[in-house]
Amino acid sequence: MIQSDVDYSLFYHQSPQGCIYLIVYMNDIFITCSDKKGIVQLKQYLTQKFQTTDLGQLRNFLGIEVHNPRMIWSYLRENMLTTF
Repeated sequence: MIQSDVDYSLFYHQSPQGCIYLIVYMNDIFITCSDKKGIVQLKQYLTQKFQTTDLGQLRNFLGIEVHNPRMIWSYLRENMLTTF
């Protein structure tokens, strides 16, 4: 994974299958990806290296209630890719 130069809490990885975004905020990690297999592999890796708990689908992040996590992916894809 590559750490973003724009936001040091944002990491990303591009592959032919898609792009994985990982955002770290204090003791929370938010992962989104266009490739579900990539998320599974990343979560397995993180579980091996760190003590983690999978809280499932995103419902709340930074005090913002999330009703449609796909909107987050759309925003990242449309707006963040231009900053890398």
